[in-house]
Amino acid sequence: MKFPVSEPGSHPILQTFFVDFRCRLFDGVYPAVDSSTPLRVTVAGLSITAAGLRMTVAELNVTGSQNHFKTNTLANQLKIKDKTTKTKVQSAVLSLSKGQK
Repeated sequence: MKFPVSEPGSHPILQTFFVDFRCRLFDGVYPAVDSSTPLRVTVAGLSITAAGLRMTVAELNVTGSQNHFKTNTLANQLKIKDKTTKTKVQSAVLSLSKGQK
């Protein structure tokens, strides 16, 4: 997985969040995803409330399955919650598209 971040010297906890918990934390199903489809996920305006961070991630490349990628609105407004630490991402706007294999 690649994590290019738009801000130089961004806090490592943001990358750790994605490395550890990946994309299994979304609410509702994103229909175009299957286990063999690599995806490019673009995240804008990310807030992690528990850590007091407000970061912007330019790009997140992942491979996911229908059980992992879920959305609660047609606009791909996602609510992410880590089940282990109860850390919440307040808001994240994601654009999902098929990536290159």
